Formats: sequence, C-alpha cells, structure tokens
Amino acid sequence: MSISVPTRKTIKIDVVSDFLCAWCYIGHIELEHGMALARAASLPVDFVVQYHPFILHPSLPSDIPITKQAFYERKMGADKWQQTLEIIQGRAKQEGLEFSFEGVVRQTARAHRLLQRAYAIGGQTAQQPLLKRLFRAFFEQGRDIGDARVLAELATASDAELTFAPATTPRPTASDLDPYKDADPDEGEGGADLGASADDTVFGKRLFKNRTEAQRWIEGNELDAAVRAASADAARKGVSGVPFTVIDGRWAVSGCQAPACYLKIFEKLAVPQPVNVDLSKAIPALAPDGTKVSVGLVAATAAVATS
Repeated sequence: MSISVPTRKTIKIDVVSDFLCAWCYIGHIELEHGMALARAASLPVDFVVQYHPFILHPSLPSDIPITKQAFYERKMGADKWQQTLEIIQGRAKQEGLEFSFEGVVRQTARAHRLLQRAYAIGGQTAQQPLLKRLFRAFFEQGRDIGDARVLAELATASDAELTFAPATTPRPTASDLDPYKDADPDEGEGGADLGASADDTVFGKRLFKNRTEAQRWIEGNELDAAVRAASADAARKGVSGVPFTVIDGRWAVSGCQAPACYLKIFEKLAVPQPVNVDLSKAIPALAPDGTKVSVGLVAATAAVATS
C-alpha cells in the first residue's frame, strides 16, 4: 500500500502598504495571525512575504513634520476623524495593539527605501523585523519615522531580531518591487540592482555597519526612484487604498481581513484543485475607510479589488 505524502507548497504573499495607514499595521498583525493559524493546523505550506511601497500622500513634505492630529483632521474633518479613530483603536485592541496618535507625520519615502533595502539584503528575514519596528515606532510610540536619525536608530539598534542571515534567494532587482510580477525564485535578472554590497550579505551582518553609515544612507536618495515608481505602478494597476494583499498571485485582498479568512484561503491553496469563485458570495473585507469590500480570484498581472 502506497502512502501519498502531501507536497509542501510555498505561498508567496505580496503586501502593498504605507506607514501612514493604521489599517496597514492592523492588517500586518492579522495576516501574521492567519499564517500562525495555518501552521497550528499543520497545513503543508510555507510562506514568503514581501512588503511593497505605496505612498498615500506624495505631496507631504519630507522636511517639515505635521502633527498627526492636524494631518488627519485636515484630511477627514474633525468629526469624521474622531469616528474613524474609535473604529481604528477598537480594531487594534482586538489584535493586542495600543495605538497612540501623538507625534508627527511626514513623507514616508525614506522609511520605504529602508524597508526595500532590508528585503534586498536579507529577504523577509530582514524585512519583517524592521517592518515591525517601523510600525511600532510610529503607531505605538509616536516617533517620527521621517526623521533620518530615528530611522538610523531603528535600523541599527542592538536588538537581536535585526541580526539576520543572508537571503537564501537571489537579491531582488528593481523589477521585483512589482507585487504582480510572477517571479520564478530561480530568476535573478532584470532591472537595476538595489545596491547591497557583498559585505552586507555576510552571515550575521546588519543592515549597516553603524548608525552614522545608516543615517548617511537614509539622507541620500538610493532606491528613491524605485520606490516612487513602484508606488505609481501599483496605482496604475488599480490599487487605490492600502493594505492591498496578493496571495499566491491569485487572491487579492483589499483592506484588513480576519485571520480566519486568511486561513480559509491558505487551506484552498494547500490542496491543488480547480477553484471556482462566485463573486456574489465573496468574502467580506474591511477597507481602510471602514466600508466593506470583497475578496476574489484575480489575474496576477491585473490584480484589483472586487466590490
């Protein structure tokens, strides 16, 4: 009698996100919880997660900080902001987060550049810890993640989670910033090199040798054009709100989603089978403005939310 052993499937998850978006932090935690449920259920799947840049407010200055309260009230109006704030904080508490809307906002391009450098050097092993630090700093500690000195500290602090092994897959090129690219893990060509040196990928090395080097890099413009191009490209492909998540190149999730919903998607992907989606019974999701949207199967080259 032969026993069929399920083959493990690697699920690629691409998330388009911006640091100014509270729902992006909440969505990040909910996605992590969804993956944890998949592991607890012993699904034969592994995950490769990559975060891509989206600049929600390109007109924001990078050199003049604005208080969060003034920014959000100007954007929504005082009454609407208070209503939205209650919704955000309630949802955040469900995921164990304590949001603080103290502090300031400014252009997020620097933070995006840093996050893309992390992925270039160490893949998700490098990007995920830094992503958490940036979200926590901005939403829980009220820190200014547009300030080069703050970013340099977050990128070089002595916490062991920011010491990582080199990437086990080829370093991404600028074309890899496209979340809809159906990339073959064996392909390493195309686009401009993101600039990680050989020394950066030595086992145990950090993103930078020291804080001075980090601040100098952050104050420069390396990856700036690639980040802005990726953000503009996502917008051209239909992304108008974040978070926007593409799972296995087929499932597009707009807005936040309950961990149990992610688990359902992972269960479908764990077992190879033809999938027919009735969009009239699409899974509800919560968009950044609190309205409901839905989740459906889409082509990887033209991923947009279904409503």
